[in-house]
Amino acid sequence: WRNMIDRLLIRQEAAERDIQVTDREIAIALVKNPSERFRTSPIFPTEGKFDLQKYQSWVADPRTNTFALEQEQRELIAHEKLKLTLLSGVPVSSEEVREAWLAESDRCDLGCIIVTYNQMRGDEPIGDPELQSYLEAHADDFRYGERVALEYVIFQKKPSSNDTLDARSEIEEAFQEVRRGDNFTDLVTIYSEAQPARSGGEEATFLTRQQISQTAVAEAAFTLEVGQTSGILSSADGFHVIKVEEKTVEDEVEKVKIAEIFVPLRMSSESNITIRDAALDLADSAAVVGFRAAAETRGLNLIETGLFEADAASIPKLFRLVAAKDFAKDCEADEYSRPIETQAAWYLLYATERRPPEMPTFEEARNRVEAGIRRERGKDAARTLANTLLEHCQAGTPLEEVAAAESLATFYAAEAVTRFGYIRGVGSDPHLTGAAFASGVGLLPQVIMGLQGALVVEVTAHTEPPEEEFAEKRAEIHQRLLHEKQARFLNAWMESVRESAKIDDYRLAVASR
Repeated sequence: WRNMIDRLLIRQEAAERDIQVTDREIAIALVKNPSERFRTSPIFPTEGKFDLQKYQSWVADPRTNTFALEQEQRELIAHEKLKLTLLSGVPVSSEEVREAWLAESDRCDLGCIIVTYNQMRGDEPIGDPELQSYLEAHADDFRYGERVALEYVIFQKKPSSNDTLDARSEIEEAFQEVRRGDNFTDLVTIYSEAQPARSGGEEATFLTRQQISQTAVAEAAFTLEVGQTSGILSSADGFHVIKVEEKTVEDEVEKVKIAEIFVPLRMSSESNITIRDAALDLADSAAVVGFRAAAETRGLNLIETGLFEADAASIPKLFRLVAAKDFAKDCEADEYSRPIETQAAWYLLYATERRPPEMPTFEEARNRVEAGIRRERGKDAARTLANTLLEHCQAGTPLEEVAAAESLATFYAAEAVTRFGYIRGVGSDPHLTGAAFASGVGLLPQVIMGLQGALVVEVTAHTEPPEEEFAEKRAEIHQRLLHEKQARFLNAWMESVRESAKIDDYRLAVASR
């Protein structure tokens, strides 16, 4: 859906900018630049590699209808021309290239003492007057954004009785051929979807009983004699017929090698459509009797998210389901989503409430306010202690010795740290590395308030990379930065086009007919 919308929007943008594609451009692209689906097609390889001459002969054959391919190439060329137009003004300055090189190549050795904020927060009681005062002083930090509450139903994807009958019919057909005496290896090739380790022959491996997860298959494998064949075995995965090829004992553990005809139990496309239609039927009924009543009538479990911010990175209980986040961002109260499909299930969502930005009540904000106060107290206490430790270091005591004398402080040393590098025990902290590379070798004169704690830092060595290295890598870095900037620009441009477009989604209405 999203790809289709993007293609339509790009086509419209190209038309509005009067981007033209000539027949000659299409012909050249069609002959010399086949799309990826033709390069990977089983029709055109020679000795395992794509054969351009074979493809060109196919295109030139008068019997080949190339109309659809010509239209595809017209759209692709227009898209590429639009991209070139958009990206022509994306610059990469020499300063950006040099900064990127220094970020990768400039290195220093350092030692640091960290006093983490969390261990300094304290657990002494905080009274309501202080909480109230803090809430009023930091109101913008606690204000709710636009919030929405959802109810939803999950329709789990699972094979239907007809799917089970189809799989059973296929394994029975294979088993009849086994009983008739047909070659078992050939039947594995024709019918089976077993893993190579269980497909017999040279690719098969010896397995222990624990490595065969289906109980019935494991029991048969270790009960049958070499050369014997089982009957039809069933499991939660599907149906199996096995032949024992070899047995052995290694380190007093029995192992077996099997060839397996495995017909998996999987949901058909028809069953998937039936499940989707059940979601559509629920939406139709809910519009009349209400979501909860419609779900209860069908014996479906209705799940509530509670209120959450509409632009949250994840939704309570639904986590990072992208289509659900898109629905929550734009829906109105009393609105239903279209049926949302995932690999394991279909979802139908209903927006029960939508609230504008507002301040929380004192009780709603209490825990967050208390956490904020303790966080600030922890930072203040960590800063005070770190300043005391810095004074000892400035008096000549080594950092490691100063840290060893204070139970709330920890010393870490790191070599060859880059400007955005990782330091064991501290992590990637731009406050730390930024200060370290901005100073010369020696003890930094002030405490650094890092992401995790207050830091006393000493740069023990600074190795600047040679200019010859920059000259060698300048072109490569420039190209990489240009590619990255262009990708970011295109993503931002596409997002702005989507936001400004008027898109009416009729999928739910069309699918319900």
